[in-house]
Amino acid sequence: MADNIYLGSSGVTLPIPLNYIHESMKLETRQRTLDGSMIVNYAVTTGDVPISKYHFEITGITESERLTVREQSLKTGNMSYIDHITIPEVLSNPGTTGTTSINLLRGLGSTSSGDISITLNDVAQGVTISTGTDPSSGDAYVTTGGVMTFGPCSAGTNNTLVNYIPDYTIHILSDTHELMYKTSTGGHVTRYRLVLEEG
Repeated sequence: MADNIYLGSSGVTLPIPLNYIHESMKLETRQRTLDGSMIVNYAVTTGDVPISKYHFEITGITESERLTVREQSLKTGNMSYIDHITIPEVLSNPGTTGTTSINLLRGLGSTSSGDISITLNDVAQGVTISTGTDPSSGDAYVTTGGVMTFGPCSAGTNNTLVNYIPDYTIHILSDTHELMYKTSTGGHVTRYRLVLEEG
């Protein structure tokens, strides 16, 4: 795993701090709004399965790192975010004697074919990062935007397991500046924490 986090279109880089949190939260069919009322979450797969949303906590960063991230978020709103942690996705491939295309839920955060693995019905597929549209049977082309094109495979429901490093679209959920204590000379010792959430 790389030891850096990349944020925003201008490529802000931060070292991954200790106590970094990267977690997947399952979205329920209803989520509470700030006033306590309920809203319906329609972000589900074709099988009506809720999609997970990712949540990140960056603690122990310096004030200058915190300000850099805040400035980037104010310029762009939702930001690109790559933390180089591999996640799994399971998708359904209908299969055909021709080629089929299905989309990952996120774009690729790494264009190295070594950072993505795809199995189709438990059989490993050859992976090429490419905009090509005509892979051979047993191969898959994947674009940086997350479109996967498969070569001919048997018709019917084919389980596709993909392990890859995603490029998330995130926003800042909270920005905490905590005064830990004051020194005897009146200086402040502070701790900064950013909580980010997939949009």
